[in-house]
Amino acid sequence: MVCVDGSETGYRAMDFALGLAVKLECKVYFVNVVGALTSERNYRIPADMVGSLERLGMEALRKCEEDARKYGLQFETVQLSGDPADEILRYSKNTKSDCIVMGRKGMGRLEKMLLGSVSEKVLDLSESPVIIVK
Repeated sequence: MVCVDGSETGYRAMDFALGLAVKLECKVYFVNVVGALTSERNYRIPADMVGSLERLGMEALRKCEEDARKYGLQFETVQLSGDPADEILRYSKNTKSDCIVMGRKGMGRLEKMLLGSVSEKVLDLSESPVIIVK
């Protein structure tokens, strides 16, 4: 399973996961999560911002589909909403994913203290191995 968000590190994670899938001849689950971190839920997010995040996520998933087809891989794509780490962990468990591949976004020290890190939470709580791509 690979998590994509339209960021540069997300696309690096996708490239890494596609390379693994080709070598292992396995199915790939591409996941995009639109939603706020738990600590952000106290704030109202404007509908147009949510719509922009959904569109960005769908563009990332389409890119994943295109690249997976080039390699002849089996794949599924899904866009979820909610707390990103919780949704990633739930989907991984539901699909019985062998591993989770995701990008690591650089955060400032203050942001990390206040919001935490999706990749760190997934790494800490996942029952499957997690590969963090820089």
